[in-house]
Amino acid sequence: MSKVTVRPDDPERPTRSDARPPSERERDTRFPKGQSGNPSGRPKKPETNLVTEFRKLLASVLEVRTPKGRRTMSREEAFVRRIIAGALKCERKAFRQFIKLAREAGELKDLRPPHNPIIHVDAAALNAAKWEV
Repeated sequence: MSKVTVRPDDPERPTRSDARPPSERERDTRFPKGQSGNPSGRPKKPETNLVTEFRKLLASVLEVRTPKGRRTMSREEAFVRRIIAGALKCERKAFRQFIKLAREAGELKDLRPPHNPIIHVDAAALNAAKWEV
């Protein structure tokens, strides 16, 4: 028992007050029954792996100006050369990055001092040693 009312914007087309779907005759169909509107489907995106794209970018060739003239090198080499040049100019960020890269490459050992526990020293012995010269 649906109540049919008239739409204010289109009096020719009635609306139903309840939530039942319209009957087969009332529904406008753009496609024949059983046929999809997009038979080939959505085109698939090519799979991109961030790591491989990053490696491709670093391996690509770049032309760089040097004091000896123009030279072609990989972006990775240019990046490392830039960090080394900055570290030699005492730029703090470049020096930190240089130390980090050198450690990862195995070229630097850990530069932190070894952990030394507190050593108990006898105060009497220390005072006696001060006066003996």
